[in-house]
Amino acid sequence: MKPYAEVGDGRRDAAPVIQQALDRRGEIHIPGGTYLLGDTLRMHSDTSLVAAPGATFRLADGVGRHCRNFMITNANPGNGNANISLRGGRWDANNAGNPRGADPKGGYFAVPLDVRDYDAFAYTGVALNFTHVRALTVRDLTIHNPDSFFLRLGEVRDFRIEAIRLSADVIRPNQDGIHVGGFSERGIIRGIRAAGAGVPNDDMVALNADDDVERQLNLGMRRGPIRHVRVEDLEAEDAYTFVRLLSADHPIEDSTVSGLRGGCRVHGLNLNSWRFPKGAGRIR
Repeated sequence: MKPYAEVGDGRRDAAPVIQQALDRRGEIHIPGGTYLLGDTLRMHSDTSLVAAPGATFRLADGVGRHCRNFMITNANPGNGNANISLRGGRWDANNAGNPRGADPKGGYFAVPLDVRDYDAFAYTGVALNFTHVRALTVRDLTIHNPDSFFLRLGEVRDFRIEAIRLSADVIRPNQDGIHVGGFSERGIIRGIRAAGAGVPNDDMVALNADDDVERQLNLGMRRGPIRHVRVEDLEAEDAYTFVRLLSADHPIEDSTVSGLRGGCRVHGLNLNSWRFPKGAGRIR
């Protein structure tokens, strides 16, 4: 407890102390306090981080410099991780101090002809990120003020995302709540609550088998199938859209959506073709 007490004042960088504990693996308990994160926390396989209800984590200004910077992520997205659990705490991504990088010059969907036109490794604006993880649990926590997605998942299998509160007092474009990319299957997304006007300012839950993976907020994601996902018990005061299913060439299969409550500005359920030609999509 002593190391956490020394860095839980919201002024000193707590990331080295917390990362040292994560590197030992097993179950790590973080007591109440305010923890300034001067670097990304990386969780190894067979690791559980349990934060006390009074624990607040805040991303320090300027940490968001690279597409591999997040508040917390898994340690080995290349070869993959397994058995990771994150529970509790308030995770403040401080979007005012960590703006995302620019999209390719010429618009969202342009492929740059000159790499000098944009930074292909710039910060995505994503708060919490897990890529290529089997047996992932994220539950009982609040995510606050991301510059883009609150929680981004890709290539995840056997996952449970439960009892997540989304909040923001600095509204940004593309603030998806729970954003799921390709090669993801056997998951439950349940009990998601969004508080306040304009939250989230895009899809509350997105199952996007096909997406613009060249865009800054999608760097590190892959296009691929999404199968066997249950989305249930979503509540918002003023969401942009409750649920988005996006498919062009890759299937979204055997998935259910139920229990949407509250207000939304555009769609309850959006299955449109977006920028893809009419007739595209494999939602089954």
